[in-house]
Amino acid sequence: MEFVSVRTATIRPDTELMFDVYVLFQDSYLKYRSATQSFNTPSLDRFKAKKVKKIYIPQEQETQYLSYLDKALEQLQKKDLSVSNRAELAQDTLKQEADSISKTLESEEAYRSSESRIQQVVDFMISEPKALAGMLTSAGLSVDDSAHGSTVSSLVLAVGTASKYMNRDELTDAAVAGLLHDSALKKLGFDVKSDITNISKEKRIDFKKHPAIAVEQVAGKQFITPRVLRIITDHEEYGEGLGFPEKKWFEKLQVDSQIFNLCDAFDHFSIQAGKASKDCFDDFVAARGEHFDMDLIQILEQQVKA
Repeated sequence: MEFVSVRTATIRPDTELMFDVYVLFQDSYLKYRSATQSFNTPSLDRFKAKKVKKIYIPQEQETQYLSYLDKALEQLQKKDLSVSNRAELAQDTLKQEADSISKTLESEEAYRSSESRIQQVVDFMISEPKALAGMLTSAGLSVDDSAHGSTVSSLVLAVGTASKYMNRDELTDAAVAGLLHDSALKKLGFDVKSDITNISKEKRIDFKKHPAIAVEQVAGKQFITPRVLRIITDHEEYGEGLGFPEKKWFEKLQVDSQIFNLCDAFDHFSIQAGKASKDCFDDFVAARGEHFDMDLIQILEQQVKA
């Protein structure tokens, strides 16, 4: 039997599962719940206490899981639930979409389904502009490319919403770009901790290719918008032509790219510092603030330190 991983935090308490749940123990998949069962709050809290972030379901039941997730996302607009609980669901939905993005891109139907879930997260952020703190708490420090992608998407949604510079479609495209922008790093032999300043000169040539290769991987798919491709292409541009691949001036980028590049650079800085976002913001501004727009930096600060 083949299995796929799902984020534990997307499982809602006291809700029929619709799929079988397995846990991985000593290289074996052990059945933990059946499709007709559910988890109560204490059992989910035990997972959280043990830092079990992923559980597993049979691959053939993935469709049922996606239906379950779609229904769970209806809770994002329920005001009787705490913002922090809904923020955790929103963040882990983005993480789940990041984890499965390669499979999502296999068909337009799968992509549209994923896009719909992302739009529900966008709508949540629009209605709860102070939700970022809860999302960052749920995200923790980015430890891999998918975690970095979902965190960048969260930061962009927060700044794009608070600034009122981006509408719903633009926010959705920017969130999709967040999940895709560093997808070529692994192929080139790099990871989320790689930084152009700490790799050899010989490897920097390959590193600078990752935006273009990320675009190449999705450019032939008609359901990926030109906006998404542009944001990915430009996501390493900053300052007065200090970035790559085209050494564009930051101030001449479109505003969605300006927001995206700031958020991407900030999360990379947080990763390199090994600190939570709120604990390294001032250091980021001191080190790199001059290369970005100060008004956007102030909006990001308000969101991160809320």
